Amino acid sequence: MNKMVKRVAGGVALALVSVGAFAQASSPIADSGIVSSISGVTTTVTDIGMAVLGVVVVVYAFKLVKGFIGR
Repeated sequence: MNKMVKRVAGGVALALVSVGAFAQASSPIADSGIVSSISGVTTTVTDIGMAVLGVVVVVYAFKLVKGFIGR
């Protein structure tokens, strides 16, 4: 069991060293396209959220008025 623990620890250490090497060797990622895409999505999500909130307010108002009328 002790031998197995040493092998696992060695494998983990080797994996950590290799991650650093891969991170240094990779080229920088051009993220301008990703950022503009995310910016477009946030406005869409905001518009949909406001539309849903508007529907909820209208339904609540109808229920409130219906309660006043008593029907």
